[in-house]
Amino acid sequence: MTHDHRRRLAIILACILAFLALVLSGQGAVHAADFVDKSRLVEAAEILLPEGPPLPVVSYPVQRGDTLWALACQFRVDEETIRSANPGLRMWPGDEILIPLWPSRLWVDAGGGTLRELAEYTGLPLADIMQANGLASDAVFAAGQRVWLPLAIPENGIALSEVCVETGEGPIHLAQPLWPVVGRLSRLYGGPRVHKGLDIVAPIGTQIVAPRWGTVSAVRYDDILGLHLVLESTNGVEMLFAHLSEVLVGPGHEVSLGQVIGKVGDNGNSTGAHLHWEIRVYGELYDPAIFLGVGG
Repeated sequence: MTHDHRRRLAIILACILAFLALVLSGQGAVHAADFVDKSRLVEAAEILLPEGPPLPVVSYPVQRGDTLWALACQFRVDEETIRSANPGLRMWPGDEILIPLWPSRLWVDAGGGTLRELAEYTGLPLADIMQANGLASDAVFAAGQRVWLPLAIPENGIALSEVCVETGEGPIHLAQPLWPVVGRLSRLYGGPRVHKGLDIVAPIGTQIVAPRWGTVSAVRYDDILGLHLVLESTNGVEMLFAHLSEVLVGPGHEVSLGQVIGKVGDNGNSTGAHLHWEIRVYGELYDPAIFLGVGG
């Protein structure tokens, strides 16, 4: 071995010994964690929880004569919201369909996707998807899991539009109610004979849905109103539905928004099949048309 070879070998050996000394002392050690973006670790560790009520969804039994347009009007959503929520929608009588009460679209995940990825893919706010579905920010979807994508979220959690009512208790703001039934308005509130409500024409047997959440306080029959029920809701709101052919709930029953509560009839002091609908707030009568946003 030549002198040059010995010299090079000594230099290499000295470098190896110096490196081992650094490793053993813990100085200059290189770890995999040094290559990880610490900011991403902090972000991933921060799990957010949903705020506000989730998207309300009505399970509605389709009846003969229902159309997608009429249901969209009644439940105050666009037709595509209903169509998206029900893949392969047929609108056959007896079918149970889902009607989301916020403008939305339905996403069915293939499995393994995350909520954060979905928010990034759709461009929708992460917080909105979390709220609509009641999911935390670290959610991972199962195969076939249905996820609501809200296009807008009402501040009141129910309806995009509100009604301001002046009462003896002061002004109150209420979420605009659903139409109890869709049809022609045959007689308006008030007039020379002081009509106490709003008459909506519909065929006998047409389903009537609850325009608001509430509790059934009475189911009665008399010669004027025929078979009728009274629904008490929050903020002093009381609704009466009259001339019914059938009542599907009883006194004390809790009723959800959009639930079918009865069917249109033609009894009592009635001149044809229709729904007579009255609204009181803290005992004072109001024009239902104001609540529906159709005048008054």
